Amino acid sequence: METANQQFLFSALLYLGFGEKLQDTLTKEMESGIPEFELRFNGSFDLLPVTARLFFKRSLPETYYHFYKYSLQLEDKSHEFEVYKGWGVTLKEGYNLLCGRAVYKKWRGKDDTKGQGWIQLDLSKPENEGYVIHAWYDDHGFDIAAAVAALQIELPSSNWDMAMLYRSLERGNLQAVALMENGVARKSCICANPKDKNILVLPDIRNPEFEEHVLTHDIEQVLNKKKSKRAKAATK
Repeated sequence: METANQQFLFSALLYLGFGEKLQDTLTKEMESGIPEFELRFNGSFDLLPVTARLFFKRSLPETYYHFYKYSLQLEDKSHEFEVYKGWGVTLKEGYNLLCGRAVYKKWRGKDDTKGQGWIQLDLSKPENEGYVIHAWYDDHGFDIAAAVAALQIELPSSNWDMAMLYRSLERGNLQAVALMENGVARKSCICANPKDKNILVLPDIRNPEFEEHVLTHDIEQVLNKKKSKRAKAATK
């Protein structure tokens, strides 16, 4: 049972974006047999440091440990995100939410009900261990594909896939794109705005270091992985 519990928690940490570096500490805490414990995580996104406290517990000896929530800190903002059966807001999505952007999530409730829709933190309204959460479900009528189509986006290469762009925006990412204006491509950043059913276009990036980071953001990382797989396949 302990091995199965351990592997399940390892998988949950990977899915939620905490990687493998907490595995040894998690194993030691589980082996101690204490009823509950927390782990600390340090990372960064967009050159900004984030810290997290991950909470684990079990109700009775010899029962499974559960990873049931984590608290994420970004500068002077923090919010607790619930985790249920390994599902929840990922670390990157949590960062995006604390930046004020919206995230599209499919979730499972404690009664095994399922749902999906956009969520966004109201950073002007603190509540309990975080902020008030606004939600817009699918019947709200925000069509991300139509909203993106309303913009004149120049695809940077033939490898780009619009479906990948939609997924990046659904994760709450601030995504670098090239917008066409009078036949000229202008570098901009965009993010989803489900409240008003549109895409926000942000001003040109000013910080060269941040620009370099954003331009190699999620979509490009996925593309690089695909290229690597194709290269390996070609050598076989």
